[in-house]
Amino acid sequence: MRGFVGSGKTTKALKLALAELEAGRAALICSTDHQFVKDGVYQFDPTYLPMAHKNNQTRVEAAMKAEIDRIYVDNTNLQLWEMSPYVKLAARFDYQVEICEVVDERATAAVLAARNLHGVPEAAIVKMAERWEAHGNYLGEAGDLKQILAAKPPWER
Repeated sequence: MRGFVGSGKTTKALKLALAELEAGRAALICSTDHQFVKDGVYQFDPTYLPMAHKNNQTRVEAAMKAEIDRIYVDNTNLQLWEMSPYVKLAARFDYQVEICEVVDERATAAVLAARNLHGVPEAAIVKMAERWEAHGNYLGEAGDLKQILAAKPPWER
């Protein structure tokens, strides 16, 4: 999953996972945001973000080792390099990758700020939009994933 906060990624992931479960297949949603929920309350701490991403990747790896049928990575994935660790894990465990972009072209930053459940303000969403790297919707085949695998974080460019 990829898209801005408030775009409906989590709602879409929940619908997809529920359909899998109803079909008798195991499904799991892994989100870095889950790392920031304490006693049922979302408490974002930017100093913990790198560790939260690492923990989410570890959770995805454990799900792949357990051969969960469908794993939904519910993160913003604004830049292509952010998806690379998950694509590498998928290749290692022979999972097919599907990138699902949840984008509402009509939603302004103000609308997304009002919709998101984490209290991300409009100004932060505008900054996120500046970092967005387009890729498009597709079923990932080896050639399609090269762009993601080749993507570098900003500090390595």
